[in-house]
Amino acid sequence: MKQYPKAAEGLKLMFYGELLAIIGILLTIILIGPIIALVGEILVLVGLYRARMDDEGYGTAFMLSIVNIVLGVVSLFVPSDGLLGSLLSIISTIISLAIIYFVCSTTGNLLLSQGESALAQRGQTVWTINLVCAIVSVVLSLLMWIPLLNILAIVGGIVVMIAELVGYILYMMFLSSSYKLL
Repeated sequence: MKQYPKAAEGLKLMFYGELLAIIGILLTIILIGPIIALVGEILVLVGLYRARMDDEGYGTAFMLSIVNIVLGVVSLFVPSDGLLGSLLSIISTIISLAIIYFVCSTTGNLLLSQGESALAQRGQTVWTINLVCAIVSVVLSLLMWIPLLNILAIVGGIVVMIAELVGYILYMMFLSSSYKLL
């Protein structure tokens, strides 16, 4: 019997939700893509809500996810190329980073209590990759405002996107492995 069944169930829902979100983003060209992405995001929220029954760290991630959704709705009404749009994007990046932190650290603590230190360490690695990417991303978005550094910001942005993709894949693998062990 699993020691943390709600956390395992929640992480499983999050994994499938993240997978649907990726599929939805890839299918944005057709009408059903955004709907699939929305269903994925809802699954992530439900997963966090369920997982919080085993550890409140998931509850914090759930609340931050709600705040990020509200922020996303507000940003729909703000021009993305202005100062306010850039500020909202930076805040959203920071909140997303905090969500990943709470999911990885909470899951890592649960895994450690079961003697799964190697997988808990992978969660720490996922968090660190996302932290570095978020910091560099925020710095690059600020550099975009300096005319002579636009090219550096664009090239750096491409590198960060690749690193974020690697981090996201590792996050998905961490969620998948964790829900199977908890």
